[in-house]
Amino acid sequence: MTDESKTEKTTANRFTSLWKPVAGVAISAALVFAAIICIWLLDKYFAYKWAQSYVSTISIVFDLNQHLAEAITILVALVIALFSGMIFTFHRAKRTIGIAGIIALLVVNSLVLWIGTRPQIVSRRGDSLKCYFFNGDKVEYGERAGFDPSTGRPCRPVTPEILPRLQAYESGQRPKLIDRPDVVFFDTRNGEAIVWYSRARDGRIRLFDLMGFDPVSGTELTPMTADMVDAWQKQAEADHQLTARQRTPQRVDPTNSVFFDQVTGKPLVCTGATAMATLSSSTVPAFIR
Repeated sequence: MTDESKTEKTTANRFTSLWKPVAGVAISAALVFAAIICIWLLDKYFAYKWAQSYVSTISIVFDLNQHLAEAITILVALVIALFSGMIFTFHRAKRTIGIAGIIALLVVNSLVLWIGTRPQIVSRRGDSLKCYFFNGDKVEYGERAGFDPSTGRPCRPVTPEILPRLQAYESGQRPKLIDRPDVVFFDTRNGEAIVWYSRARDGRIRLFDLMGFDPVSGTELTPMTADMVDAWQKQAEADHQLTARQRTPQRVDPTNSVFFDQVTGKPLVCTGATAMATLSSSTVPAFIR
């Protein structure tokens, strides 16, 4: 091997020995840089998603324009990114500012939502935000369904179907007794009760078309349930049978009357004084007597 070949080989070996650590450092630096970029992008992505959820509830409550809501989302995302960036620093004062800023954003969000929903009874999505109860003859609203601690009366959720009836009651309308047989008890769209009832001491059920109080007993009316519908239907059937038994007989014209049921053969009219003369025996044709 010539001196020239040896020199070239030595130079190549030196280059290789120098390149390996340089390449390792370059690759490590590239990976670190890529990781920093990914963390930065993820931080901004999560800041935007948080801001989006932050603003979406506010925009629904205040019925904001979609483009205005998007602009507010971007601004809130920048503020969140600024505060979150301060949290992950080695400067104590900046960390304190970042943590305080995030807490302030959470508190402000809750306060804004409270201000926006305070006058609302039902949300724009149709969710119940308030419950109602009677304080004397006045309708009052509470924040949570259950029982009102001051009156002890049940506080029932206000739904979009119930709200117009509450407004009718507040405008002066009062519950009226329902005495027809064809009653629709529940809203066909969501199963909400649209009939109220009261129960007398003897167990009889009285139906009303509005919430409020029974004008006879003074008890608060209760929304109908499936069990009460069954009980009322049994009561109505018993009333019908009793009415049929107590019906006063009426005289009929034998020349144009049907005396027997064409399907069962049961008699439809009766004769004689014992039947209160619904049909006098003297007026019945000879071939029937």
